[in-house]
Amino acid sequence: MGTRSNTIVDITIESLGGLGDGIGRLDGKPVFVPKSCVGDRLKIRVVHQNHDGFQATITEIIKPGIGRAVPPCPHFSQCGGCTLQQLAPPDYHAFKTRMLHSALIQAGFPLPNAKVTFLPAATRRRVEFKVTPDGKLGLLPLRRHMPIPIDQCLVLEPRLQALIAPINEALAGMETENIKSISLTAVDSGVDMVVTYFTPPLEGGAGGGVLSANVGVKVTPHPNPPPQGGRELCVPGIARITARLPDGTLQTLMQTAPVEMHLGNHTIILPPDAFLQATQEGQNLLTRAAMEATKSATFVVDLFCGIGTYSLPLSTFTKVHAVEIDGSMVQNLKRHAIPNITAEQRDLFKNPLSANELNRFQAAILNPPRLGAKAQTEQLAQSNIHTIVMISCNPATFARDAKILGKAGFRLESAQGIDQFVWSGHLEIVAVFKR
Repeated sequence: MGTRSNTIVDITIESLGGLGDGIGRLDGKPVFVPKSCVGDRLKIRVVHQNHDGFQATITEIIKPGIGRAVPPCPHFSQCGGCTLQQLAPPDYHAFKTRMLHSALIQAGFPLPNAKVTFLPAATRRRVEFKVTPDGKLGLLPLRRHMPIPIDQCLVLEPRLQALIAPINEALAGMETENIKSISLTAVDSGVDMVVTYFTPPLEGGAGGGVLSANVGVKVTPHPNPPPQGGRELCVPGIARITARLPDGTLQTLMQTAPVEMHLGNHTIILPPDAFLQATQEGQNLLTRAAMEATKSATFVVDLFCGIGTYSLPLSTFTKVHAVEIDGSMVQNLKRHAIPNITAEQRDLFKNPLSANELNRFQAAILNPPRLGAKAQTEQLAQSNIHTIVMISCNPATFARDAKILGKAGFRLESAQGIDQFVWSGHLEIVAVFKR
């Protein structure tokens, strides 16, 4: 904290930062203001100060900038999930496009014609809700740890949106102090739920049936949910409820249907809490790019393969070796015994595939988490692989890792942004490198 903390001052927003925060000047230093627009004249409260500048929140919009829009969500002023709803569509599109071009320039691959595909809202198929002190589903405000209750979320796909009210109804009849979060994932066969607990919910952990009754019986979608957007909406039920205990153990409490996903020509059963791309639409675009880039390869390595999002479609025309740290997802791929796929559990951060191991492949899919894959990218750069499809949800680590490939002689063949994190300061990038 510095001497300016908690003071209220007037500023004008001059630009937007990398994640969409407005930037003004105070005492000759930058001040970062979430949910603001270029041209805004604001009254702000300084909440933090360090040697880099100030963090602040808006207390009053004195005069809005010309690019400011009315946020469509009633929770926008409090919720920290969507931070860019204040931007008018042209400004929003320009911001996301700048994110893509900035990442490419930082990587050393300027590509002026690279475009962003903008997905609609109401497509997000996974969400983690916190539970408020009064036992309702909630989301976290910016830089705060106490969730606010929400009754709708405009980015969620209809099946998840339709479950907010019945889950809140179920929670009203439960002891909720021990529930840390409730995660929902919409899969092809229904909705997968994971309830995370602060402490083991029952003595000895032997009462799963009781938990199943408390959660599963009540969390049933209304048989005739109200239509959304003027069209009939059919809401499948909860396919599975899993408890995540404090030690990380997952215990299935209730299952009414197989938890299935269709990938390529295959249907697979998902383990609890499996990772999926944020939207089905985004996954389709990423898969199409990966398949097109590797169609001439006879052996592809899929690094950070997850549930086999790309391995399974690729296996229809080529051999694939899938590598992932999560043992449950690797075992799941092995259990399905898909022709043309081998799977390996491996920590690619600590133990990346070496250049020598990579030399048996013609192409690689690289889809790391937000941390990127510096160590693995260095090995790819030293290998004989000629095609790399890099899929990244973090433009900063994408730029760092792509620069490594550039220094090794790779050229950027194509790149596109996919805005599957609507109204947030995040962007998915898929890029094809060849040499």
